[in-house]
Amino acid sequence: MATFWRHECDTCGYAFETSGPHEFFMDADGKPADYGHPLAKSHEAESAGISGFYGRMWCLNLDRSVDVVIREFVHAVGRYDDIWSPGAHPEKTVEIVCPDCGDGSPVMGDLPHGESIPCPKCGDDLICTVIKWS
Repeated sequence: MATFWRHECDTCGYAFETSGPHEFFMDADGKPADYGHPLAKSHEAESAGISGFYGRMWCLNLDRSVDVVIREFVHAVGRYDDIWSPGAHPEKTVEIVCPDCGDGSPVMGDLPHGESIPCPKCGDDLICTVIKWS
């Protein structure tokens, strides 16, 4: 059940969208792939099980969308195995960084404590609006 955000700059109008968390599975090549929601989107996903969650984030450094693993289970679990409860399954330690450049501040939703997100185009502060849940 993901939340979708639209981040928009009041100064220059630049905008981008982010979302998450989304379920993922490890594909045949050992890479994270979208599992689907509410059901598996492929037989491969269903057979593999859910490996964790990722966020479709925005890398401010690269100024583009990146998929970032935000929770990963030690072992893949089934669709109905209480995946949304933290601590229900052993988890790996994950570092939330851009997988392409290593930047440690990819944006998904609002930042905690009212911190601002700088606009990648003009440097002013962006505002974030939740647009829908699925």
